[in-house]
Amino acid sequence: MKKIVYILLSLVFFTLSFGSENLEEVRYKKIISMSMAGDEILYDLVPHDRILGMSGHSNTSEMKSVLNKKLDKFNKFDNNVEKIIEAEPDIVVAGDWLKREIVLQLEDADINVYIYKTPRSFEEIQDLIRELGSVLDCEEKSQEIIDDMNTRLLKVQERIKGLNRETPRVLEYSYSESTNGKGSVFGDMLQKVFAENIASENGIYRSAKISKEKVIELDPEIIISPTWEDVEITKKNDNVALDFLTKDISCQDIKAVKDKKVYVIPGKYIYIYSQYIIEGIEELAELIYQFEEEK
Repeated sequence: MKKIVYILLSLVFFTLSFGSENLEEVRYKKIISMSMAGDEILYDLVPHDRILGMSGHSNTSEMKSVLNKKLDKFNKFDNNVEKIIEAEPDIVVAGDWLKREIVLQLEDADINVYIYKTPRSFEEIQDLIRELGSVLDCEEKSQEIIDDMNTRLLKVQERIKGLNRETPRVLEYSYSESTNGKGSVFGDMLQKVFAENIASENGIYRSAKISKEKVIELDPEIIISPTWEDVEITKKNDNVALDFLTKDISCQDIKAVKDKKVYVIPGKYIYIYSQYIIEGIEELAELIYQFEEEK
């Protein structure tokens, strides 16, 4: 672990002291991402001719990543260590969940590895973007991304405040009987749109399983259900993302079910660790507050 920290500190020191956005002067011209968050951040952060390849997971489904087919033009490494070493990148960007043995293999091949801490909030995602901007000599661009996130968040929040509504009681709940509570990115998204996360308020931490009986007990006003299928198709047709609640006799007395306030959200916004969290926040606000109906 000390070796990883040393690498991180060395990279930050170098880029803070000698950083430049001139491609001839930047140190890391061949970058590989080993995570979906890395794919999404790098796509907007650095010139694409500096990206040697992406993790390969982000374009498997429109509902799994906001980038989807935009990544088709990049090489896909699928976390294949041998393939990555053969490509000879200047630096590899990976999350702190990456197996230690993989990190050691890359280090043994004299490849710089930037291990980032998995963010758990809007602000921590901005910290990560700022750090990567420093490491990869893209400080100006990273600030542009952060400024855009802040501007859009403020716009959403001002719109919600203008409704003068009581705080909605919301539960994110999937057909696999899981939810996201305190300490989760989705929990922070709910907080950003001034909604009460019932899971957090009931001592549920991060991603956890809860039974339908518990959902009935919590009696949420609004239920947000993630789907990894096309959202419009889900709304129009029978779909497991909705049916598991709306067609279950035992759930008919839940306030959200009675009031027909069970909404589907693209699964890509449930576990999102990039600047595109702002898209998730905008989508979430639209669902919870039904802005069009307010008009």
